[in-house]
Amino acid sequence: MSGGNEAEYLVEELADAKLPPKAEVLAILESLTLSFLGSLARGEDPSLHLTSRSGKNVVRDDLGRVHLGKTKTVKKLFSRGGTERFVKIWQVLELVQRLLQEDKMATQREAYYCLVNHFKDQAEFNSTLQDVVALTGCARTALGICASSSGAVAGLLTWQDEGGEPIDCSTGTSGKRIPGVIEGVRFECLGARYILIVEKDAVFTYLCGQRIWDTLPCVVVTGCGYPPLSVRATVKKLSHQFSLPVLGLFDYNPHGLRILLTYKF
Repeated sequence: MSGGNEAEYLVEELADAKLPPKAEVLAILESLTLSFLGSLARGEDPSLHLTSRSGKNVVRDDLGRVHLGKTKTVKKLFSRGGTERFVKIWQVLELVQRLLQEDKMATQREAYYCLVNHFKDQAEFNSTLQDVVALTGCARTALGICASSSGAVAGLLTWQDEGGEPIDCSTGTSGKRIPGVIEGVRFECLGARYILIVEKDAVFTYLCGQRIWDTLPCVVVTGCGYPPLSVRATVKKLSHQFSLPVLGLFDYNPHGLRILLTYKF
């Protein structure tokens, strides 16, 4: 028990967020709503059971990849200090339901501005969205919310989203913008032997101008500093799909090391 607000208990194994179809996500939201109303009707304190995001609930698989375990955190509506957090979670759930019912997708920034009067800043919204992911077990894109794209890719690669034209990443001198949602994007490797991650956008632009992939057969990726989820997901997908080793150019200081570890884990 922590501060009288929430309790943690172990379920089992791993709790990675999934990408269920829209109908299944809506069914999860309906189940949460019915459970909430049922608790009120019985005179009970409504509670939400979220996968714990604490460091104690982090586990590694046999390949060294980091996952959340299935330790649960219980948040109660009428617990000390819990009411505001509880209400904010439901505000995000309501937005998610609206996006799914209207078959729309919003960036995380756009979603924040839909609820800007209810959150003090983007960081508070982001934290609450993570709670919603932990509550539903659904990835952000399954909830109708995608990462803002602030990364680029260049080199021996083409990609094509559903219904779109193939995009050749070897053309131009500034790379191609990585989409905020990569589910459904089809990549084709054109002979690359490496993935080269570049921390700084200026270095990325220089390497693109030099067409480094003509000398080193590679795909060059930048997250323009700290990479958003879409950039990290793209690197992971390319590495696994085409069995490409990942190399990186980062500043030789703690800040650069932290960015490197963001990609690694």
